[in-house]
Amino acid sequence: GATGSAGIVVRLATAGFGLALVTSPNASALMSAVPTKDQGLAGGVVATARQFGMAVGVAVAGAVFSARASAYRAQGRDEFAAGLVAYGDALAIIAAMTAVGIVTSLLRGRSLQRPLSAQR
Repeated sequence: GATGSAGIVVRLATAGFGLALVTSPNASALMSAVPTKDQGLAGGVVATARQFGMAVGVAVAGAVFSARASAYRAQGRDEFAAGLVAYGDALAIIAAMTAVGIVTSLLRGRSLQRPLSAQR
């Protein structure tokens, strides 16, 4: 795989591309599943959940990065090398968390994918 700064660029570009592919269709699907009268509330819940998820993701990535960078420096790596490897570790944890979210979404059941208005 790609290493060093090029590896970071490739991974961030991949994450950005994936986010662009998912965000709009996801928001559209969520909002279409809610009756028109409740869409304001649903939009607020979606925005809050998104912000909470980003905050947790940043906190986890930061904690992993900090712990791993310290461990790599203790092993004798220089500051830059320790930071690069620790950054890769943090991205791997975030990728794993994303995979759990994908699996959870896929396993939630087909009945939940129908709009709520159609279920009533």
